[in-house]
Amino acid sequence: MSAVPMIGRSAEFGQAERFLDDLPCGSRCLLLEGEVGIGKSTLLNEARASATDRGYRVLSASPIESEVPLEFAAFADLFEIVPESG
Repeated sequence: MSAVPMIGRSAEFGQAERFLDDLPCGSRCLLLEGEVGIGKSTLLNEARASATDRGYRVLSASPIESEVPLEFAAFADLFEIVPESG
């Protein structure tokens, strides 16, 4: 987890933790959306760290506003770190 504690998002982080608890039941996708500046990136970073601590491979994309109209631009971010299978 991060060195700076997350403040005021314990309910949302609890939902992210329950999402991670349910992963052994099958594939899942976590989507965080909302207004600018409400802490989505912080929550996502905490959830990503928790998933990594649990041993999961995490693919994550966070497009900037100008990339949003480019429907598949995020795939480049997602698959950049995935190793090629041999």
